[in-house]
Amino acid sequence: MSNGSIVQRIEQSLSQMRRREISLSTAAAAILLHGLALEALSDVDLQELHAMTADLEIATWSGDDEGFATPVIEQVVTQMDGWLIRLPR
Repeated sequence: MSNGSIVQRIEQSLSQMRRREISLSTAAAAILLHGLALEALSDVDLQELHAMTADLEIATWSGDDEGFATPVIEQVVTQMDGWLIRLPR
């Protein structure tokens, strides 16, 4: 599978999360799984992937609205959008 296809799957998971069609935990797992499948991912991008998906998992612990009400979610989504732009395709 090409990096372009993998990036599309990551974007799809992020979009589904934004629409609350999938939970933060499910989105984090899918994004991490697909992100690890990317070829030529730099160590910095890999570390950022792990940090962002961990932040999503941690947000689920807030107990309110399955974590979606946590202010950090918008920050993580913005960070992911920037990360996706930098990825090799």
